[in-house]
Amino acid sequence: MTGRSESRAERLFEFIDRVQITTPRGRFFVLGGPVSSREMDAMKLALLEREGSEAFAFADRVNDRVIAKAQGLLAFNAIIAAAALFVAAEGAGGWFVRGAFGSSFIASVCTLASLFVFWADAETVRSRGADLEMTVYLVCRRAALTGAATLLSLAASAMTLGAFLAFQHG
Repeated sequence: MTGRSESRAERLFEFIDRVQITTPRGRFFVLGGPVSSREMDAMKLALLEREGSEAFAFADRVNDRVIAKAQGLLAFNAIIAAAALFVAAEGAGGWFVRGAFGSSFIASVCTLASLFVFWADAETVRSRGADLEMTVYLVCRRAALTGAATLLSLAASAMTLGAFLAFQHG
């Protein structure tokens, strides 16, 4: 990848990170985790400051939670897609069915991508700092993919409900 395209991607990631939900309890990333290098570096430093030597264990627990959520989301998307196909087989639903199936399919692809296994090379594993940086990167990317899949699944659920209601009244 060239430096120019990397900077475009990083600018996009910075923009995505600015889309946050602010509550009295703090800021939350809409996609579930930061995606820009700047925010991931800040997350790693905050994690080291708060957890100290337990930073790896904490990152691993978060990683396990994200994977468990992704697995459940994959099964949920299969149910949504099956419901959309049921309504489509009856000849009802129109664009609701196409939207629901498309959203659940794309959500499933995001979920599968978040489940992809990555191992760092030996040099990275040798350095605790580099290994933690890679772990935080992996957790943040998985959380962002799972967050995007969740939003798409919500859209697919709404469209499936719309298709089912159109089927009932059509």
